[in-house]
Amino acid sequence: MRNISADRRATPKNSHWFKQLVTAFSLLLALAISLPALGFNPLMTKKSSPSLVTATVEDDYFTNALFIGDSLTHGLDLYKVIPQATFVASTGINLLTMRTSRLFTLADGSTGTMIQKITSLTAPGKIYLMLGSNGINWIAISRMVEEYGDLVDELKDTFPKAIIYVQSMLPAQSYVAGSQPGFAASNVQAYNKALKAMAAEKEVTYLDVQGVFSNSEGYLKAEHSSGDGIHITAAGYRLWYDYLKKNALVEVATVPRGN
Repeated sequence: MRNISADRRATPKNSHWFKQLVTAFSLLLALAISLPALGFNPLMTKKSSPSLVTATVEDDYFTNALFIGDSLTHGLDLYKVIPQATFVASTGINLLTMRTSRLFTLADGSTGTMIQKITSLTAPGKIYLMLGSNGINWIAISRMVEEYGDLVDELKDTFPKAIIYVQSMLPAQSYVAGSQPGFAASNVQAYNKALKAMAAEKEVTYLDVQGVFSNSEGYLKAEHSSGDGIHITAAGYRLWYDYLKKNALVEVATVPRGN
């Protein structure tokens, strides 16, 4: 026969246990909500990268920036457009000779390749790449992009905390393509499209600097040409710098108000 009095005695205990369970669940829920607000995310591991957003920055952003490239990049240094940055750039260098031509002075006074110079530097916070104009006429796009990708991999391994930007190749004036068909707008655009895909694959940032200087046909605007149809004016370099300042990646916590 069922003991009714025993069932009644058990009921308060069950109710007390249920209330304790609800209270514990409520505390855990409140804790889960409050921790992110306190700056702790239990789902973020030590290896997680900080969130980055595009913002407009000031000159000091480039204090720990490294620019790598050929004569086009060298112009940023020559005209003192970004004097606070570090430059490893040389006229005539391309994605093949960056590994073979000993054009750079190393810390011990010896000469070394572009790669040796880069890897000897103090770790930069940002790296800006622009290479291709010295190979576009005779190196296959697929080969250049392959070499570019290998360079990006090396930079990521050597400077794992650096933000890496792959900049598009700049356009040339239309008359240049007459004697140097690699500079045809369609070919430069094909190269830049391949660079953009490579950058996405490598999880680095692609910057469409070409768009700053191109006319409706994809060629360098005459007012930006320094006279040879390939290199740009001092004013053009300032436009380039303005574009970089307006398309910089910063940690969410450091975004200036109003951006």
